[in-house]
Parts: sequence; structure tokens; C-alpha cells
Amino acid sequence: MCCVSDLLQCEALLPVVVAVAVGGAAMYFVLFHKTSLPAIPFELKPPSESLPGWKSGKLLDQPSIFVEGRPDLIQCFDPATGRSLGQVPATTVDQLNDKLKRARNAQKTWALTTFEQRRQVLRTLNEFVLGHQREICQVACRDSGKTLIDATLGE
Repeated sequence: MCCVSDLLQCEALLPVVVAVAVGGAAMYFVLFHKTSLPAIPFELKPPSESLPGWKSGKLLDQPSIFVEGRPDLIQCFDPATGRSLGQVPATTVDQLNDKLKRARNAQKTWALTTFEQRRQVLRTLNEFVLGHQREICQVACRDSGKTLIDATLGE
């Protein structure tokens, strides 16, 4: 108790002590305060390619993101094994500009949401990530060639 009273008597440290106390109270409120808006449950099945032991993809001789003769496609592959994960369309400049326009419009809608609504979105994402950590890490392993422990610590 004497440590706290000593800190409060030191005028130079008073703003720091107050900031820590207020920050701690705010953090407690944000993290532990029960709200009327619970997380929204949803399911998203991981791709079969992310499952342990998957070996269905064609083994590529010289893995590359480029598809010969097809500049409109991107080759996805597992860097650890060289197996193809499939191909996806490359985004064109027009498609990118359209996506940016839609993102700007979505931001206008997001700006109108309340703190409670935003917290509900974050709570929903948090619960999904915590509940599906293994699947998310398996996707990261397959896509990046990371080990499971590296994906767990880095994703």
C-alpha cells in the first residue's frame, strides 16, 4: 500500500498512474463486460486440401505461381510438397478498382454502426478463430509450407 501512496505523491508519475488505471479499467470493460449482443455462430468448412495427409493434388515438377500460357490464372501449391492446390483467377485492374470501390462503400456503412455492433463482430471473429485454431493453422501450413507450430504462433 505504501508503494501506491508513494507513486501518487510523486507528481511526475501521477499522469502515468492515472493513465494505467483508466486504461486497465477500459480494457476490463471491453473484454469482460457482458453485452446484449452475443457472438453470431457460423460455420466455415476448411478446404479438403488443408486436412492432414492430403495428397490428391498433382505433384508439380517446378512449382511456380505462373501458369504457362495463362496469365489470367495463378497456380497455388504447397511449398512443402510441391503439390498443386488448384488455380485461381488473377485479379485484373478493373476488378481491383471495383473491389476498392465496394470496400469504400462498406466502410461508410461500417462507420454508422455502434460500438456494441462492432464489438459483436469482433467477438464473433474471436470466437471463430479460437474455436477453429487448428483448422486455420492447417490451412496456413498447406498454403505457406509452415510447420504447425510456426503457423500456431504466427497466424
